[in-house]
Amino acid sequence: MCCEREEKFVIPTMPAVKMGWWVGIVLGTEGKFYKINLLWVERPENCGMEHITYSTKEYVREFSCATEAFDAMHNCQLART
Repeated sequence: MCCEREEKFVIPTMPAVKMGWWVGIVLGTEGKFYKINLLWVERPENCGMEHITYSTKEYVREFSCATEAFDAMHNCQLART
């Protein structure tokens, strides 16, 4: 399950239908999917009990630190309003 993207912070390229915007950290890969631990979710009531999601690289943007990821997500939110 090791990959070069582990420990990278990610945000979606578009908000998720139910959860909205989110910030997570890549835990590893499972096939072509990244296993992502969700750190923050715009609409947590739609997240469920497990704070894990899966995504492919085409649908996330990667960052080396949490601050960069949160800033980019905030800018995406502002651009959509």
